[in-house]
Amino acid sequence: MINSSSRTALSPFRRHWWIAIPAFLATMGGALAYLTLVPRTYEATVRLSVEDERTSVSSLGQTLTETEEVGGANPIVTQAEVVRSQGVLRAALDRYRESRGQAPAPDASPSSGRPLHQPGVNSMPTVDSLAEDLIVNIVPATNIVEATYRSQDPLMAADLVNAVAQEAVNQN
Repeated sequence: MINSSSRTALSPFRRHWWIAIPAFLATMGGALAYLTLVPRTYEATVRLSVEDERTSVSSLGQTLTETEEVGGANPIVTQAEVVRSQGVLRAALDRYRESRGQAPAPDASPSSGRPLHQPGVNSMPTVDSLAEDLIVNIVPATNIVEATYRSQDPLMAADLVNAVAQEAVNQN
């Protein structure tokens, strides 16, 4: 037997079922259409630990080795810029192409008349498109640089971000 409180809670649905059912079906249909039409995007992330040569076990040793002046270079920020650099990205793309059995491609540039990036799942990114799609962050309060790449191909995303990390390590 249904008590009076549940009867009063269901009464609006009984009166307006003709609105509730189409609204529910439209919502479910929109969600299904979104899931089938929007392409899947995969994300690969790698973290690089930056070793700081200035650290020391004793406080005296640390004080003696600290040479950072006002406006001095931060090694973590420097490493983040190294990961974003054209040289690292170009070498990483060459490494990726070699792993796929392709010859390193010459750079495409706007002045050459060739497109910089051909969209599609299996297309090979250029240095410019890799630089645009690669997100490099410094994890706060750590010596860790994080690089993230998104692609419609999960293997490409993983292989490219690993190649970028390996080239950043090699160039150091």
